[in-house]
Amino acid sequence: MSEAEILKEIHLELGTKTDLLLMRNSVGMAKHTNDDGFTRHVRYGLCKASSDLVGVLRPSGRWFALEVKAPGKKPTEDQHLWLELIRSYGGFACWVDNVDDAMAALVRARMGMDS
Repeated sequence: MSEAEILKEIHLELGTKTDLLLMRNSVGMAKHTNDDGFTRHVRYGLCKASSDLVGVLRPSGRWFALEVKAPGKKPTEDQHLWLELIRSYGGFACWVDNVDDAMAALVRARMGMDS
């Protein structure tokens, strides 16, 4: 199963939880050319290396971030730094490679754990 397929399954499953506002965070850059031929690059998403899925837990308002990887793949050094940053501000952040791990992560976040 591809990373994109896993991400979609996780997003669909966790998206049903009423105590979690979950959003897809696509990060990248697009090229936009105006009618007059002027081209500019527009960045989108939170920032480079930010997690694939981000959200807020109710009622605490706690930040929730999941980096999704294909089985056998691991986050980059920059992605690890992002996860650590979220934790340092009191949020929950971890990486997962399947729906069961994502559900277990949500349970840990609800319990107040940081990863």
